[in-house]
Amino acid sequence: FSSSSPPPPPPVASPGFALFQPMKLQEYILMCCQGERGGLKDKPGKRADYYHTCYSLSGLSMAQHQLLLMNRGDAKKSSSSQHVDCVGGTRNRLEPTDPTYNASPENVKRALEFFGKCAPPKTWAERKITGSAMDLCETEPAVAEDSKEGGGGRN
Repeated sequence: FSSSSPPPPPPVASPGFALFQPMKLQEYILMCCQGERGGLKDKPGKRADYYHTCYSLSGLSMAQHQLLLMNRGDAKKSSSSQHVDCVGGTRNRLEPTDPTYNASPENVKRALEFFGKCAPPKTWAERKITGSAMDLCETEPAVAEDSKEGGGGRN
């Protein structure tokens, strides 16, 4: 197009629209991002580290699976995935990863079910801070130490 004509409109998202090309992302990660001594790196010329290893594996998993998240707010409904071709064959296939939580769909479901049973978190002021963060997920109201019979709280 010439400089006098307007640029073409951006592509419209439609069913089946993808933000990336799954095969190209797999090729890039497997061919360009592997560290010489293990791990994965951001891009060629960089060093492999835990952060980029984690997120490269997540991206590789998402490139291999088209996640169909039914209804994230309802932990009783499960997620499913459809396989995409896998660079290097099925020996390179990873388990599906939830793109929001960076965990397996089964673990996301378990966590949502668990935390769905928890009472809403208390504010720090309501908790009367005792120095312990162990009661962040309470299913029953806690009784403050100094209000129990016999008095005396923690020192």
